[in-house]
Amino acid sequence: MSRVAGARRRRLVAASIALVIGASGVAPARGDSKTGKQKINGGSLEVTSTAIALPQHTLTGEPVAIVGAAESEWVAKDARGTGGAWSVTLSASGPFISEAGSVETTARTIPIGSAQFEPGTAAAGSSSDVPTNLTLTALTLSTSAQTFLSCSQECKGKYSFTPNLSLTVPANAYRSNYSAAVGASPINPYNVTLILTIS
Repeated sequence: MSRVAGARRRRLVAASIALVIGASGVAPARGDSKTGKQKINGGSLEVTSTAIALPQHTLTGEPVAIVGAAESEWVAKDARGTGGAWSVTLSASGPFISEAGSVETTARTIPIGSAQFEPGTAAAGSSSDVPTNLTLTALTLSTSAQTFLSCSQECKGKYSFTPNLSLTVPANAYRSNYSAAVGASPINPYNVTLILTIS
């Protein structure tokens, strides 16, 4: 009796180990165990962003800095599974432009160097590496690509941050153009496109 009971205990233990290691497998019928195998493929680098809206401003004859924040978090992901270095650059399409309208036919601009980009602080996603090696850098906007987010090593996972933009409107700035009749049509706001690249 004792030998049969002992054999049953060993079989149950073996089955439990097999279920833990290979959860999708079937427990073996005999007292052996098999190791579950799972191939994990590397993914890619990815960055996503949302628009930054600056508040409406009325000219005062003095330079004034206006600040706006991103509509929601920007996200950088390293799903390569290598722990290698990566970085995100930012560039602008050109100056801030209020497009010409049908009556006011001259586009108005504000120099892109009048804007400061502040990336904020990065928060690591669930089970991502602690962002010890992640660096965020404020910069003056330019049409040339500049690095504002960089990782020297071991930044695997997801990192989110909410940047803001500060635009100094010069004292001699033109107001925004009207799209059609002056004072009786929608205004063409000053716009610029920000270009993000992760590599």
